[in-house]
Amino acid sequence: METIRLITLCTALTIGHAAFPAGPELSHGGNLDFGLSASGSTRMTRYPITNTGDALLKVENVTMGGTNPWDFQFILRDEDKWILPRETVYATVTSTVYGAANYNASVLFESNAVNSPPAISLHSSTSWNGQNFPSVSFAYPELVEAGGILSLSGFGFGEDSASTLISYWDGANFENLEPLSVSETNIRAPAPEAWPSWDTEIELTLTVRVNGNDSNEVDLILTNNPPMQPVITFIDNTSGSPGDLLKIWGDGFAPNPSQNMVFFGGGSQLAQSYTFNGGDHGGIIEVVVPQGTGTETLSVRRTDGQPGSSVPVNFQRRPASVMTLSAGDESGGIRISGPGGDAHDHWVLSGTGFDQFRLRPYSGFDPGIIELEVTGPDDVWPAPLKAVMLDDGRLMVNLYSPWPNDLPPDHSEGINFLRDGDTVSVRAMGYELDNDYIRWSEPLILTAREIAAGSQTNITLWDDGSNSIPISRNTWLNISGYGHYTAPGLWTGSLHLNPEWFDESKKPRTAYGFPAFQIPGPDSGIFTIQNQDTGDQFELVVVPSGVPGLVTGTFPEAVTKGAEIHAGGARLIIPPNALPYYNGSEQSYTIQLAHMQVDESEELFDSAETSFGRQFQVQFDPEPDELRRTIQLIIPYDPNDYESSPEFGIRDPESHIFQRFPMDVNASDGTMILNIPAGPYGEAAAASGGFRQLSYIPDAVSNWFSDKKASLNVAFQYVAPVSWANTMGEKKNAEKGIYLKYVSGSGSSHTIPDSYANTAFATAESTYDYLVGAGWDKPSGLNLHFRSLGADIDGSTTKGVFGNPWVFIATGLESGKLNTTVSHEIGHAFQREYTTNLSTYWIDEATANWIAWRMHGMTSDLQEVFEAGSDFPTVSFPASRNSGFTQEQQYAAAVFFIWLSQTYGDAVIQQLYNNLWLSPSYWLNMRTLISDSASSGSFKSLVQQFADDYWSRNFVPVDSMSLPYAGSPIFGSGEVRRTITVPAYASKAHRFTHKVASQPEHEGVPVVIRASGIGTDQHVTVYASSDPSATPSWTRIGRLTTSKTGIDGGIYASPNRSWMGVVNNYSEEECTVELVWGFPQIQALSGSSFPQSGGLNLGITGLSFGDQTGKVYVGGYEAEIDSWNDSYISVLTPQFASGNFSASVTAETAEGVEIDSGFSVWISGD
Repeated sequence: METIRLITLCTALTIGHAAFPAGPELSHGGNLDFGLSASGSTRMTRYPITNTGDALLKVENVTMGGTNPWDFQFILRDEDKWILPRETVYATVTSTVYGAANYNASVLFESNAVNSPPAISLHSSTSWNGQNFPSVSFAYPELVEAGGILSLSGFGFGEDSASTLISYWDGANFENLEPLSVSETNIRAPAPEAWPSWDTEIELTLTVRVNGNDSNEVDLILTNNPPMQPVITFIDNTSGSPGDLLKIWGDGFAPNPSQNMVFFGGGSQLAQSYTFNGGDHGGIIEVVVPQGTGTETLSVRRTDGQPGSSVPVNFQRRPASVMTLSAGDESGGIRISGPGGDAHDHWVLSGTGFDQFRLRPYSGFDPGIIELEVTGPDDVWPAPLKAVMLDDGRLMVNLYSPWPNDLPPDHSEGINFLRDGDTVSVRAMGYELDNDYIRWSEPLILTAREIAAGSQTNITLWDDGSNSIPISRNTWLNISGYGHYTAPGLWTGSLHLNPEWFDESKKPRTAYGFPAFQIPGPDSGIFTIQNQDTGDQFELVVVPSGVPGLVTGTFPEAVTKGAEIHAGGARLIIPPNALPYYNGSEQSYTIQLAHMQVDESEELFDSAETSFGRQFQVQFDPEPDELRRTIQLIIPYDPNDYESSPEFGIRDPESHIFQRFPMDVNASDGTMILNIPAGPYGEAAAASGGFRQLSYIPDAVSNWFSDKKASLNVAFQYVAPVSWANTMGEKKNAEKGIYLKYVSGSGSSHTIPDSYANTAFATAESTYDYLVGAGWDKPSGLNLHFRSLGADIDGSTTKGVFGNPWVFIATGLESGKLNTTVSHEIGHAFQREYTTNLSTYWIDEATANWIAWRMHGMTSDLQEVFEAGSDFPTVSFPASRNSGFTQEQQYAAAVFFIWLSQTYGDAVIQQLYNNLWLSPSYWLNMRTLISDSASSGSFKSLVQQFADDYWSRNFVPVDSMSLPYAGSPIFGSGEVRRTITVPAYASKAHRFTHKVASQPEHEGVPVVIRASGIGTDQHVTVYASSDPSATPSWTRIGRLTTSKTGIDGGIYASPNRSWMGVVNNYSEEECTVELVWGFPQIQALSGSSFPQSGGLNLGITGLSFGDQTGKVYVGGYEAEIDSWNDSYISVLTPQFASGNFSASVTAETAEGVEIDSGFSVWISGD
């Protein structure tokens, strides 16, 4: 039981109030028990207590308990004051006594428990163990002067002044004084002589303590209090220079700044301003540091008559620190990134005094890290930048590199407005080391110099085993590392680098320098860089032909100001007004220049044609449709890289063959210059005839641009210098536009015998003649080329290119495969005239093989290809142009098109591509394309016809071609069941084989074939054969449908007999069919003798009767069927005219299969 005991003295307390649950009268000295109900949403019960006199209330033995400290609370409140502090009672509280006069209070019980708390009892008793609790009724006077006398009236004071204390309190400070005299109801007490405050009138609270028991609180006002002297709490700098403005924080300053005198040693200075700073008398004064030097004290004295002077604090007056700036390594200039550039620019300034400043006042930043203000022409875009002092005393400015998070944001984007030749004003700014005063240097005038986009190379010097570092000529180096580095020929002396600035938890330190340094790149040679701390060496190898790389830059004013971009030693120079405006007045272009090393694992172009695997790329976004002035691509050139003087080539992205384009080679300068001509590109090139007006552009190249509408990005996606390393042979038919190039010289792994080339060329001509004669649109030209294509690749043909199709033939093919491959690839070239850069994937491959078969027939070397994917009819015939068949099935599907052409004529294949060219809707459904091209009425009929002809071998393009029959052996005399699932527009064949040679007793056994699950637009065609080979000839027995589910399979009368069921699904849905190969037999009869009068039940047990009712004959008379299932028949014997004879028992299935297993019964006479 949680209990609370209240003791009242002197006057009765009444518990109860109209608005709350009322309780009975609590009389003086009585006890009261009442329950507290708190559960659910009602967790608080409040009881008002009204004091009708000068009662004292004692709370003792409070035990609220509960499962946690917040289960219950007991709160006693006197109007706006807490008499008993609001707190959770988690243990027993005893002897807490409060005395007060004329108060209204409430006892508040509060529960936070989930469940209902137990009842709580309230007790009152007159017994309080004789303890005295003082109570102050009033104090006189209420306004008492400092050092005056107070008279206190009340009761419970006792008679012993030694056990009484008077306490004064202002919320922050307190003072205890002994009384002058004490009686039970009166006290004479002294007031404090001075209170720690700058106010002359102060509100105080007084309490009386008797024998350790405190009275209630009484408020009074202390007047005529002497104020304190000023106090300095903080100065913003402990040092300063004459003229600096010093801030002083403190209390007790005069609000009028001119009434505060600040003393600096022997001199003084009136404050310039005063700012209120909170509290009662907090303030900030500002004062100018007077002339003079030396370490001294600083104090503040008021001049308005208030007494006192502050306690002095230490301060030092000294001359101000000074920084100067002068030009560094940039010859009086500042290096900046040009338009589109992304160089991490660093530049160096010289000067003095950098180590006397830091980036922030009183911070952890080391000396020598400061800020620069850079102002460009017309005083625009002042840009604050961070800089750090190097070991040699110079200042390194890092424009773009990251800095630790606790450094302020960099504003290096502010210098992006600068252009080459602009005049720049630079000032250094920093905080003195021991204060927060900012000092500025005098302005330094410099000239901005551009670093072109991509012309900077970043080099990191780590001991990671890769000690050879390649770079391109004429680049800027951005070097980082750790330690002291020397590099004769690159820089003088020792360069000290430190990478710790990458760690955001650390700050750049002057003692370790800075992690980057920039110098102009050398022209050529090998330079040794050595870490003097570790002994590690690095070789900087200058590659004359350039190091592969890619650079992308955005040039906001590319039209009016042009652009320059570098990548891997190559340079693209675009003069002003070479590019056109777009969208009216927009001129921002993003330009990409790439120098690529050809991956040796992928033969991007035939090594027989070039001895140097470098390519370059120029791309624009947006892509201009014209160039108004010639632009220059300058490529690094090293004669040692080439077998002969190179020519420039534009590489076809599909064929990987280069077409020659004019360029200038400057061996002495180590450059090759490609002038990309002004003029229209893309659609505009086609309209204007390309570059035929330019005499130095070959007609062939000009025709490619105009005929194929080559855009600028397509034309210069891949360009390269090419030299011809081997003797080349060529065969051509200029009238037909057929060209064959090959390596004819000896000594090359790519050499092609003339006989091999002659065979390929003759096949190309004959295939060309057949297709043109068949009405196919011919390409404007055909380029054949021999190359190594890799394992399992015999040929390939380009598509979507700006020029004639290129046909690639693998080297080393046998004659049959060579002819097949050439015709196949020539077929692709003709297909491109209709589909251009698009592809129908499997139809392209299948019809290209049709062309090869059409040209070479049984000598076409296609049997292996056809057999590899001969299961293509078993998957759903694709409606999509790019999915459905495996790669093997795509090529083998030529069998379907061979059947289609033999059934509907060769023109159907050419019509198929005509339809693709004329109607885009055909690209959406290959089934509709094929049926419409064949004019067959429906695709269903095509699938139906082809499946039966294919599986029955009624049509086979190659006589010895084997087909993927699924097979099941038949053992014993039982039946075989197989479930076959066939996708939409597909077919499957299942072969059942029964070898009677191993079981001679089965000779003459009848066969029945049944099927279940056949739906609309589905059927099963049944065939039989006695040919055990993998390529048997089949005889059609019949067809099973939804209405005819069984068929007579004939009598097994010869060895190696087999049957086949072709499940032909020409519907839109998948189907599942069960095939049953059965051998109907009677195995037993239920009786042996029956009367001639008939009507008795005869049971017949056997196999494969089927589920459909057939017929039973007894002695030649048809019996009445009582029941019929696959293994049991029940009949009523017929009536006979006479008896006493043996009657045979035979049956006939619903399919008409006769079952005569030699069983008979005796018919007895009546």
